[in-house]
Amino acid sequence: MNLLKMIFFCICCFAANASNAGTSAGIDSDPTGSEFFVKSWMYKDRDGEHLLKLYKRPNYSSSDNLLIGYSLYAVDYLISLGARSENWRLVDGVSCEGLDFEADYFIDHISIADVNGDDRKEVVVPYRLFCGGGVDPKTIKVIMKGRGLKFAIRGESKLVFSNGEHIGGRMSLDKLLELPDNSLFKAYLLKIWRAVYIEKQ
Repeated sequence: MNLLKMIFFCICCFAANASNAGTSAGIDSDPTGSEFFVKSWMYKDRDGEHLLKLYKRPNYSSSDNLLIGYSLYAVDYLISLGARSENWRLVDGVSCEGLDFEADYFIDHISIADVNGDDRKEVVVPYRLFCGGGVDPKTIKVIMKGRGLKFAIRGESKLVFSNGEHIGGRMSLDKLLELPDNSLFKAYLLKIWRAVYIEKQ
């Protein structure tokens, strides 16, 4: 009986340590643990079967272990013969000690589509970040990832108040989106941007 108790105790300690390893402060902690999982999608294109997974990991201060923000991870895997290999990864986040903070995906506007008709699908991940102490615009990013490409619109939310006044709303496009060959990608990203950047107060 005592031996069984000792084995059970050791297993619990190992599980607790494995879980806590991903939540501690520092760049080396594993972001893809199940406790950080948000949502996933399966899709297929000419490169094969893909698994897209989103994660949200809390960031803690190294001095007193207080929650100071979140890191967002979007990871695309290729699936072959039951095994998966990482295809690409998108990482961003906010650490904001002593102020209000936010880091979240616009889940309803995550998109997986063959935008330019080449039988390879592009993934669009829109999300928002915030670090501040008042009613201020949030940072908004709409990122498109695919095989050998990355495009983005970056800017800030537009706060619209009940009296009709508004603040924020600035944005900028990657220079590559201005090239004629990328006009389809530009139009697609702008459509998603317009769907997410307005905040009614």
